[in-house]
Amino acid sequence: MHRRFALIIAADLLSCSPTPLSSSNDGGGIDASVDAGVISYCSPEGTPLVSFPPAPHGYGLGSSVPESEFVTDVGTWSARQAFTPCASDTRVLVLRIAGAWCGTCKRDALHTNEWLSQRSDVTLVELVHRDEQNAPADVATVKRWKQMIDANVVVAAAPDFPVKDAMGFAGALPLYVVIDPKTMRVMGYATNPSPEILLYEIDCAIAAIKHKPYPTRPSPILVDGHFTRDQVELMKAMTAPGAPPPDETNAKADDPKAAALGEALFSDVDVSPAKVACATCHDAKRDFTDGLQTSATADKLGRVDRNAPSVRFASYSPWQFWDGRADSLWMQALGPPESSAEMASSRLYIAHLIAKKYAASYESVFGTLPALSEASRFPSSGKPGDASYDAMSQVDKDAVSRVYANFGKSIAAFERTLRPKTSRFDRYIGGDTSALTEDEKLGFAQFFSGGCVQCHYGPRLTDDSFHNLRFATGRVDAQADRGRIDAIAKLASSEFRASGSFSDAPSEAAVLPPAHESMLGAFKTPALRAVPATGPFGHGGTMASLADVVRTYGKGGLELDDLGAVGEREPWVTQFAAYHDEHLVSFLKTLSTDE
Repeated sequence: MHRRFALIIAADLLSCSPTPLSSSNDGGGIDASVDAGVISYCSPEGTPLVSFPPAPHGYGLGSSVPESEFVTDVGTWSARQAFTPCASDTRVLVLRIAGAWCGTCKRDALHTNEWLSQRSDVTLVELVHRDEQNAPADVATVKRWKQMIDANVVVAAAPDFPVKDAMGFAGALPLYVVIDPKTMRVMGYATNPSPEILLYEIDCAIAAIKHKPYPTRPSPILVDGHFTRDQVELMKAMTAPGAPPPDETNAKADDPKAAALGEALFSDVDVSPAKVACATCHDAKRDFTDGLQTSATADKLGRVDRNAPSVRFASYSPWQFWDGRADSLWMQALGPPESSAEMASSRLYIAHLIAKKYAASYESVFGTLPALSEASRFPSSGKPGDASYDAMSQVDKDAVSRVYANFGKSIAAFERTLRPKTSRFDRYIGGDTSALTEDEKLGFAQFFSGGCVQCHYGPRLTDDSFHNLRFATGRVDAQADRGRIDAIAKLASSEFRASGSFSDAPSEAAVLPPAHESMLGAFKTPALRAVPATGPFGHGGTMASLADVVRTYGKGGLELDDLGAVGEREPWVTQFAAYHDEHLVSFLKTLSTDE
């Protein structure tokens, strides 16, 4: 089947058009000869006529690319370096534009040498535009990405996604731009092509340069009638995860006694004066969600601003909450209790509860509790900002905060014991081709070709990154939710950061990116395993069904003039026709766990 949705046909409209691409002489006063409609910047004597093709520049088909300069790990790279107007051979320059968060980009990076070693007529330059968190790429990003590529190519940071405005973009990454180095004209481009189609597009460009007949479009061999070999490779990497990665910042992360204590505290409504437990919003019977658009407030009179996500896979993620305002699982557990809207509790209240109900269990894991029975030193409740807490000595504040941090670490230890359940999806990727119906397989194929796998890949079907899809707000005041951009400052100022004094390994903390405008309105990519049981969907919980999710994504989220979202929709968010909804929904339902 075709790899792209109906509206994502960029590669097919470009390189292999019925006649070779040509351009009028727009030399801007330069004495450039024209041969069969093709500009030449080389004199008959073999001397370059210009140092670089003159304006107008752009990334549109037939345009000469801008003389842009990009930062590498050893200096800079400019399109000028690739300009060879008098070269005796015919070759092409290929710009591959990728994001470090992107699953299909990673797959291509790991297999660069597979096709590049066969092509002496290709120079590849990699432009990486975002890092693993979808923050603007820099030299550090370049160094990490360069280690992933299995070929010796130039890698440079292109944080502004240079092709967006000049060429437009509505396809899945990676994006390949094929350029004639003799004229620096764009000869074609392809979005997330299969290996066979990529080589075909390159051959088309070379045929156009040489004024030769176009090659015959290849027909890739499809596994089970639907999937190209690169898609099968991505599919095989979706095998259910085992144990979560180590958390060095929590010394008790995998202590069974800590997990047992955490399980008890997770379900104990007494941790809150309002009788709200962690399990109130993360009910095991609902795959650790509450089934509500947004959870009820502690006083039961209103709603909070965001949907309660499942915690089943939280221990695998480096960032917690929809906006990533916690950088460890134990830090996440400390947020809701002291939120007046969510649990309306406090660290002093919880410390006294632990001393009253769980002293033996606590001390067997974390050591001796402070002298909480001394009321003059330790009031019955309070947190930073409360008079009762602020009046305490710093030593006693630190002692209570340590108990509170250990409360979070025990809950994190429990959540780390949660494991995925199997599904028909797992049986299919394991080799049972009868596990899915033809309609479900078609939906799975569209999941690949429509770009979903850019972000939903790997064992949990998530990139753990942050994206702006312009999904609707769930805020009570109906204002747009700013998401990740505000979370950066909150995390930076938190006393419970993984790099802080309550961490068991501060040096293991994830690097916190600086706030950037691209993070405005961005939210974490949810894991899709068991997703049918976790609705309503989206950070605002505004999509009641999977059909709503697919439909909203397919049309590109809310329009820019809709105040229910903020920030720009990312250009690699693929849009597709409504008739794809049914198949994609059928596929997503296969992710339901076996009971």
